[in-house]
Amino acid sequence: MDAPDLPSLEVVRGAFNRFTGALPIDLITSCPRLRILDLGCNSLSSSISDINFCPSHDNASKVYPLEELLLPNDQFSGSIPLSLANCSQLVILNLSFNKLTGSILGELSRLLNLERLSLWQNELTRTIPAELGNIPRLKNLVLNNNCLSGGIPSGISGCKNMEWINLNNNQLSGEIPTTLGQMQKLTLFLLGNNSLIGSIPPELENCSQLL
Repeated sequence: MDAPDLPSLEVVRGAFNRFTGALPIDLITSCPRLRILDLGCNSLSSSISDINFCPSHDNASKVYPLEELLLPNDQFSGSIPLSLANCSQLVILNLSFNKLTGSILGELSRLLNLERLSLWQNELTRTIPAELGNIPRLKNLVLNNNCLSGGIPSGISGCKNMEWINLNNNQLSGEIPTTLGQMQKLTLFLLGNNSLIGSIPPELENCSQLL
Protein backbone atom coordinates (compact mmCIF):
# COMPACT_ATOMS: atom_id res chain seq x y z
CA MET A 1 0.00 0.00 0.00
CA ASP A 2 1.35 3.42 -1.00
CA ALA A 3 0.78 6.59 0.98
CA PRO A 4 -0.69 9.74 -0.58
CA ASP A 5 1.74 12.62 -0.93
CA LEU A 6 1.26 14.94 2.06
CA PRO A 7 4.15 17.40 1.77
CA SER A 8 3.07 19.62 4.69
CA LEU A 9 2.15 16.96 7.26
CA GLU A 10 4.35 17.15 10.36
CA VAL A 11 2.54 15.29 13.17
CA VAL A 12 0.40 12.14 13.25
CA ARG A 13 -1.01 11.16 16.63
CA GLY A 14 -3.47 8.27 16.49
CA ALA A 15 -2.61 6.11 19.49
CA PHE A 16 -5.22 4.19 21.50
CA ASN A 17 -7.66 3.55 18.68
CA ARG A 18 -8.72 0.46 16.75
CA PHE A 19 -6.80 1.00 13.53
CA THR A 20 -6.03 -2.16 11.59
CA GLY A 21 -4.14 -3.10 8.45
CA ALA A 22 -0.69 -2.10 7.26
CA LEU A 23 1.32 1.08 7.30
CA PRO A 24 2.19 2.41 3.83
CA ILE A 25 5.68 1.25 2.92
CA ASP A 26 6.65 4.73 1.67
CA LEU A 27 5.04 6.71 4.48
CA ILE A 28 8.06 8.83 5.41
CA THR A 29 9.05 9.73 1.87
CA SER A 30 5.45 10.67 1.09
CA CYS A 31 5.43 12.98 4.12
CA PRO A 32 8.84 14.68 3.88
CA ARG A 33 8.15 17.03 6.82
CA LEU A 34 6.87 14.36 9.21
CA ARG A 35 8.41 14.80 12.67
CA ILE A 36 6.18 12.66 14.89
CA LEU A 37 4.44 9.37 14.05
CA ASP A 38 2.49 7.99 17.00
CA LEU A 39 0.21 5.05 16.19
CA GLY A 40 0.78 2.89 19.25
CA CYS A 41 -1.88 0.78 20.95
CA ASN A 42 -3.82 -0.12 17.83
CA SER A 43 -4.02 -3.35 15.81
CA LEU A 44 -1.70 -2.51 12.93
CA SER A 45 -0.29 -5.76 11.69
CA SER A 46 2.05 -5.46 8.72
CA SER A 47 5.63 -6.68 8.53
CA ILE A 48 7.71 -3.78 9.76
CA SER A 49 10.57 -5.07 7.62
CA ASP A 50 8.69 -3.94 4.50
CA ILE A 51 8.46 -0.31 5.57
CA ASN A 52 11.16 1.90 4.11
CA PHE A 53 11.23 4.44 6.91
CA CYS A 54 14.19 6.61 5.85
CA PRO A 55 15.61 5.21 2.62
CA SER A 56 19.20 5.93 1.71
CA HIS A 57 19.55 8.85 -0.68
CA ASP A 58 22.11 9.90 -3.28
CA ASN A 59 21.95 13.43 -1.90
CA ALA A 60 24.25 13.39 1.15
CA SER A 61 22.56 16.53 2.51
CA LYS A 62 19.15 14.86 2.58
CA VAL A 63 17.90 14.76 6.19
CA TYR A 64 14.64 13.18 7.31
CA PRO A 65 13.07 15.29 10.08
CA LEU A 66 11.44 12.33 11.88
CA GLU A 67 12.08 12.79 15.61
CA GLU A 68 9.61 10.42 17.27
CA LEU A 69 8.56 7.00 15.98
CA LEU A 70 6.06 5.50 18.40
CA LEU A 71 4.55 2.17 17.34
CA PRO A 72 4.24 0.20 20.60
CA ASN A 73 1.55 -2.33 21.40
CA ASP A 74 0.48 -3.11 17.86
CA GLN A 75 0.91 -6.38 15.99
CA PHE A 76 3.93 -5.65 13.82
CA SER A 77 6.08 -8.61 12.83
CA GLY A 78 9.39 -9.05 11.02
CA SER A 79 12.84 -7.69 11.83
CA ILE A 80 13.93 -4.15 12.61
CA PRO A 81 14.44 -2.46 9.22
CA LEU A 82 17.90 -1.16 8.39
CA SER A 83 16.37 2.01 6.95
CA LEU A 84 15.71 3.22 10.52
CA ALA A 85 19.43 3.83 10.87
CA ASN A 86 19.06 6.63 8.28
CA CYS A 87 16.53 8.53 10.44
CA SER A 88 19.30 10.72 11.80
CA GLN A 89 17.02 13.09 13.74
CA LEU A 90 15.28 10.38 15.77
CA VAL A 91 15.06 11.17 19.48
CA ILE A 92 12.54 8.48 20.50
CA LEU A 93 12.21 5.02 18.94
CA ASN A 94 9.57 2.82 20.54
CA LEU A 95 8.66 -0.50 18.90
CA SER A 96 7.77 -2.29 22.11
CA PHE A 97 5.13 -4.96 22.61
CA ASN A 98 4.96 -6.24 19.06
CA LYS A 99 6.09 -9.50 17.45
CA LEU A 100 9.47 -8.41 16.14
CA THR A 101 12.11 -11.06 15.50
CA GLY A 102 15.78 -11.09 14.53
CA SER A 103 18.51 -9.04 16.14
CA ILE A 104 18.99 -5.48 17.36
CA LEU A 105 20.94 -3.71 14.64
CA GLY A 106 24.32 -2.29 15.50
CA GLU A 107 23.64 0.26 12.76
CA LEU A 108 21.23 2.01 15.14
CA SER A 109 24.38 3.52 16.64
CA ARG A 110 24.25 6.00 13.73
CA LEU A 111 21.28 7.66 15.46
CA LEU A 112 23.38 10.21 17.31
CA ASN A 113 20.35 12.18 18.56
CA LEU A 114 18.57 9.15 20.00
CA GLU A 115 17.61 9.45 23.67
CA ARG A 116 15.08 6.64 24.17
CA LEU A 117 15.28 3.17 22.63
CA SER A 118 12.39 0.91 23.68
CA LEU A 119 12.16 -2.57 22.16
CA TRP A 120 10.77 -4.53 25.09
CA GLN A 121 8.28 -7.40 24.86
CA ASN A 122 9.19 -8.70 21.42
CA GLU A 123 10.92 -11.86 20.24
CA LEU A 124 14.34 -10.37 19.56
CA THR A 125 17.31 -12.73 19.71
CA ARG A 126 21.13 -12.75 19.59
CA THR A 127 23.32 -10.28 21.47
CA ILE A 128 23.00 -6.68 22.52
CA PRO A 129 25.25 -4.78 20.08
CA ALA A 130 28.16 -3.04 21.77
CA GLU A 131 27.83 -0.27 19.17
CA LEU A 132 24.88 1.13 21.11
CA GLY A 133 27.52 2.63 23.40
CA ASN A 134 28.33 5.06 20.58
CA ILE A 135 24.99 6.87 20.91
CA PRO A 136 26.06 9.90 22.99
CA ARG A 137 22.60 11.13 24.02
CA LEU A 138 21.02 7.78 24.87
CA LYS A 139 19.21 7.96 28.23
CA ASN A 140 16.78 5.02 28.22
CA LEU A 141 17.58 1.51 26.96
CA VAL A 142 14.57 -0.77 27.46
CA LEU A 143 15.09 -4.29 26.12
CA ASN A 144 13.33 -6.47 28.69
CA ASN A 145 11.14 -9.46 27.85
CA ASN A 146 12.95 -10.64 24.73
CA CYS A 147 15.20 -13.62 24.00
CA LEU A 148 18.53 -11.78 24.01
CA SER A 149 21.59 -13.87 24.82
CA GLY A 150 25.30 -13.44 25.40
CA GLY A 151 26.84 -10.99 27.80
CA ILE A 152 26.07 -7.41 28.71
CA PRO A 153 28.43 -5.48 26.41
CA SER A 154 30.92 -3.33 28.27
CA GLY A 155 30.70 -0.89 25.36
CA ILE A 156 27.38 0.52 26.51
CA SER A 157 29.31 2.32 29.25
CA GLY A 158 30.06 4.85 26.51
CA CYS A 159 26.54 6.22 27.02
CA LYS A 160 27.46 8.79 29.66
CA ASN A 161 23.91 10.19 29.75
CA MET A 162 22.28 6.82 30.42
CA GLU A 163 19.61 6.92 33.13
CA TRP A 164 17.56 3.72 32.69
CA ILE A 165 18.57 0.24 31.57
CA ASN A 166 16.04 -2.59 31.68
CA LEU A 167 17.29 -6.02 30.62
CA ASN A 168 14.90 -8.12 32.70
CA ASN A 169 13.59 -11.44 31.39
CA ASN A 170 16.12 -12.33 28.72
CA GLN A 171 18.74 -15.07 28.40
CA LEU A 172 21.81 -13.01 29.23
CA SER A 173 24.88 -14.71 30.70
CA GLY A 174 28.33 -13.84 32.01
CA GLU A 175 29.30 -11.19 34.53
CA ILE A 176 28.21 -7.59 34.94
CA PRO A 177 30.91 -5.44 33.27
CA THR A 178 32.84 -3.26 35.69
CA THR A 179 32.86 -0.45 33.13
CA LEU A 180 29.17 0.20 33.78
CA GLY A 181 30.31 2.13 36.83
CA GLN A 182 31.28 4.90 34.42
CA MET A 183 27.62 5.75 33.80
CA GLN A 184 27.28 8.16 36.68
CA LYS A 185 23.78 9.34 35.72
CA LEU A 186 22.36 5.80 35.90
CA THR A 187 19.33 5.63 38.21
CA LEU A 188 17.63 2.37 37.18
CA PHE A 189 19.42 -0.88 36.26
CA LEU A 190 17.21 -3.97 36.01
CA LEU A 191 18.71 -7.41 35.30
CA GLY A 192 16.20 -9.85 36.78
CA ASN A 193 15.49 -13.32 35.39
CA ASN A 194 18.64 -13.87 33.36
CA SER A 195 21.59 -16.27 33.80
CA LEU A 196 24.22 -13.82 35.00
CA ILE A 197 27.04 -14.97 37.27
CA GLY A 198 29.73 -13.51 39.47
CA SER A 199 29.56 -10.70 41.97
CA ILE A 200 28.10 -7.22 41.74
CA PRO A 201 30.99 -4.94 40.70
CA PRO A 202 31.97 -2.44 43.39
CA GLU A 203 32.46 0.06 40.55
CA LEU A 204 28.68 0.46 40.49
CA GLU A 205 29.08 2.51 43.66
CA ASN A 206 30.25 5.28 41.33
CA CYS A 207 26.66 5.43 40.04
CA SER A 208 25.63 7.61 42.97
CA GLN A 209 22.09 8.11 41.66
CA LEU A 210 21.39 4.39 41.27
CA LEU A 211 18.23 3.37 43.09
